[in-house]
Amino acid sequence: MYGVGSARSQARIVGLASGLDVDSLVKGMTVSINNRINKQLQARQALQWKIEAYRSVSSVMIDFSNKYLSYASKSNLLSPSFYSSTTITAKGANAGAVSVSGKLTSSGFSITDIISTAKAASFTGGKQVSDHVITTGEIDFTDTGRLINELDGKTLTIEYEGTRHNIKFNISAGNNLDDAAKIALAFNDALSDIDINGTPLSDIIEMTAAAGDISIGYKTNSIAPPTSFSVIGGSAQSILNLDTANAIQSDGTDTVDGTISETNLFTPVYAKSLSGKTIAIDYNGIKKNVTIGEILDNTDASVIAAIQQGIDNAFGANRIKVFEDGGHLSFETVMPNGVTPDSTATLSITGGDAGIFGKYGVFNTELAGLSNRLNSNASLDSIFGSALNTNPAGEVVINVNGNEMTFNKTQSFASVINAINSSNSGLKLEYMSTADVFSVVATETGAHGRVEIDDTTGNLSELLFGVKNVDYTVSGGTDAAIEISYDGGAPILFTRSTNNFNIDGLDITLKPDVEFIAGQKITFESAVNTDEIFKAITEMVDAYNSIMEIVNKQLTTKPDRKYYPLTPEMKADMKDSEVEQWNAAANSGLLFGDLTLRQLASDLRFNFSFPVPGVGSLGDFGITAGNSWMDNGKIKIDEDKLRKAIEERPDDVVKLFTAQKSDDPNATIYDMGIINRVKTVMDKYAGTVGTTKGTLITIAGVKDSVFERDSRLVKQLDDINKLIENLEIKRKEQEDRYYRQFATLEQYISKMAVQSSWFTQQLQ
Repeated sequence: MYGVGSARSQARIVGLASGLDVDSLVKGMTVSINNRINKQLQARQALQWKIEAYRSVSSVMIDFSNKYLSYASKSNLLSPSFYSSTTITAKGANAGAVSVSGKLTSSGFSITDIISTAKAASFTGGKQVSDHVITTGEIDFTDTGRLINELDGKTLTIEYEGTRHNIKFNISAGNNLDDAAKIALAFNDALSDIDINGTPLSDIIEMTAAAGDISIGYKTNSIAPPTSFSVIGGSAQSILNLDTANAIQSDGTDTVDGTISETNLFTPVYAKSLSGKTIAIDYNGIKKNVTIGEILDNTDASVIAAIQQGIDNAFGANRIKVFEDGGHLSFETVMPNGVTPDSTATLSITGGDAGIFGKYGVFNTELAGLSNRLNSNASLDSIFGSALNTNPAGEVVINVNGNEMTFNKTQSFASVINAINSSNSGLKLEYMSTADVFSVVATETGAHGRVEIDDTTGNLSELLFGVKNVDYTVSGGTDAAIEISYDGGAPILFTRSTNNFNIDGLDITLKPDVEFIAGQKITFESAVNTDEIFKAITEMVDAYNSIMEIVNKQLTTKPDRKYYPLTPEMKADMKDSEVEQWNAAANSGLLFGDLTLRQLASDLRFNFSFPVPGVGSLGDFGITAGNSWMDNGKIKIDEDKLRKAIEERPDDVVKLFTAQKSDDPNATIYDMGIINRVKTVMDKYAGTVGTTKGTLITIAGVKDSVFERDSRLVKQLDDINKLIENLEIKRKEQEDRYYRQFATLEQYISKMAVQSSWFTQQLQ
């Protein structure tokens, strides 16, 4: 039996026995319904093109309304205030001392004197904050080298009662953990921070040490009964040579033992390992890589000589000096006369090869903050050292504009400055790195502003700024004060805490850095902003003419009846370029002579054909409607006349465009201003505001909007789609029925062939 399947979904194998071209036969038998489907497909395509044609008109009208007829637009020609836009210009020798905008209500208004400008209270510290020296960490200038204890920061993991704990070794100042006893002490201190049901783990487990050997086990007379305990591992295990294979048993008698080896515990860092390395130095903004020469031994003299030679080669001699200071290396700038340090020069170390910075670096310091200026990330005590006086708790208290603020000496300098600047104290501190001083400015201008910072406890303020009235002087804030006159009358004094004045709608801003010439007043001139108004009107007319051009093109383009929407079979026999050309011809003239567009074209043309009552002819303003048939009613602009009208007849220009329809019951659309006429037409045909829809919107809708589904043509399109869907179902049913019938015929023919063959064999 031969396969029978869907006409569109699977291949059929029929006609093998009969020799019939079943597909062609079925196609011929369904030609009627195929023709009906193709007819609807063509109708659908034509309707889609017609919808697009209508929308090509309505979309440009909607864009026009959004730009020129909407109060949300900057070029809203409906608003009378748009035409009153003016430019205010300051005149006179002192005109540069002010900036001005707004509205000028009196032509006789003038500024006769600028007595003062508003300034914020301020002062600049009279004391440089930094010592202008870069200092490294402590360096060991011996053949032994600086020993780095490898246990610092390492951990040992133990497990007690099924819970694992990471014990971290911390090296505190003055404790290098250089023997077994100190290592045991550090380990037991870390255990004391772990709580086991209210008992410190150090009361249960301990490390003991004797002659370089260490053991971890249960503490003698432990208050807790022995239980499962073991050392799991960790980064400290190999350093301590611990044998973790022996886990502690429940009887509490076993220990985990290790032996301290100087080779394992310490890593030496030698000063002469700086040989050939490179450090990056920034000197007064000049950045260079300095190569350190060969260092013959670990002495400070050899190290300094090699570094100094590299710096001199890069920047020149007697500019940066390197010297030893209490086991540290120091870098400072040199003045031209040889005096050090040069407090005006900036110096910083910005990078370097491996082995110079960090824990294992020769300089024994991190790279961050290596500058001869203030390191804001450093703590107060590291910056000022013993010069900083605090209370017994290590605190300083300063009074900032009457608000007391407390800081600890361990706080970073940045946190102190941020706390002051973010408070409500009304001032701002700013570090001037080049000058190495602080600038203090009130956050508001005016005589009421204050910048008072005094020490309550300690001497932080003195270290930052120096002594008030000795090292620095506070400049008080000032109010802005001007004298103005109306029509040459007596001057009137105005004062403000800022440099901004609003006088009768005129916004005046004083420029504090411009000197006022005495006896020279500032006058003001107001002029209509002709360019802005002219530009908006001419652009509106261009957009209006574009709408008329699109409407007239759709209305007058005749269809070519030789072209019509292609069927799928027709497209299959054509090239893509041929299909494109065909569709372009078929998709034209669809709105030829359309009654709606004909009325729209008439309405558009007549908007500019009638004068506005009380204003006069549009031609007087340089606006005329074309009379020639070639113009198709396009609007023309005489630019000179329009500019002149804007400048000389501003009130009439407003009426020309925005006049409202009178209450006279006989008044028509042409009794209104031009833009109100235009809006009436735009709303009539392309309105999308509220529940009222324009005629074109009712016909074809707006793509991807709430107005699309309810439009007349889109509903027709839905009906066609449903009809096509039903016809395709019927076609499938017909095809399936015919294929089943042909499959049955094949079966009969096959059986007949078998019987015929049998009879033939019997007769032989």
